[in-house]
Amino acid sequence: MRLTWLISSFSLKSKKIILTEKDFNVLLLTIKLETFINQLKEVVVKKIELKPNLGKIQGIIDTKYFDDKQSSPINRTMPILGIENGMDFIRIGKMIGKLFKKGKPNRVEVVQYGDFSKKAIKTMKHSFFTNTLNLKEDEIGLFLIYCENDSKSKSFLKPESQFELIDFLIAKYQEFKKITTIENEK
Repeated sequence: MRLTWLISSFSLKSKKIILTEKDFNVLLLTIKLETFINQLKEVVVKKIELKPNLGKIQGIIDTKYFDDKQSSPINRTMPILGIENGMDFIRIGKMIGKLFKKGKPNRVEVVQYGDFSKKAIKTMKHSFFTNTLNLKEDEIGLFLIYCENDSKSKSFLKPESQFELIDFLIAKYQEFKKITTIENEK
């Protein structure tokens, strides 16, 4: 009977031994191995910052621990200086704060008076006011101030809303004409 035994390690040279029946009759078998020094050409050391992934830490904090033979969550040798099963007021305050804080608050854009008039004059040709809307030269400024007083006018200040601006101006012109005709009749 023969048995092949292979010994390998990082610090030892690999050795292949063939064992026979005679080797099994010995009470202690001694095998001499040679050490192997592995010289590296280059060693690269990198700093890796490990951050433990604790998931939701509140789940760990809320875990109820019970007394057993080996450990107790409460140190009975120390005097109790507070309420043993009291409330966590900081946690309660944070929960209440989350109820009142619904995401980011809506930002209100500050629009200065006169922005709509300037935008309308820059965007629309002068002929739009005189030919399309049939406004007189002295009525154009008054008409734009009338339009600017409408809260919807601030939404047309964006460059991509030029078509909506035209519709808005035409609709406002009809209202403006009704008001000016009533004023002129008086």
